Amino acid sequence: MKITSVKTIWPFRLVPVLAYLLALLAASTVQAQTTYIRQNNTTLLNTSGAWSPAGTPTGIDTAKWDSVCATAANGLIALGGNVTWGQIAFSNNVANA
Repeated sequence: MKITSVKTIWPFRLVPVLAYLLALLAASTVQAQTTYIRQNNTTLLNTSGAWSPAGTPTGIDTAKWDSVCATAANGLIALGGNVTWGQIAFSNNVANA
């Protein structure tokens, strides 16, 4: 019976485990960018009721104003707190501007 030293086995078994952990980490940190559209209401911009889909934009998302905001008063509402958005987009004749 041949005895294999720990020094020979250890690195070769560690490589697949490290590759699996790195793939798992990469898959768990990927988040899709979403475009949130400003709704026609007076809800503060840091709350989910101000956007569609429900939720608030994050640092990788786009906050978009378009023709859904029928009046200028509904399109320009206070932030309500700190916000971080990846992008801001204005399109389709916001409040007939």
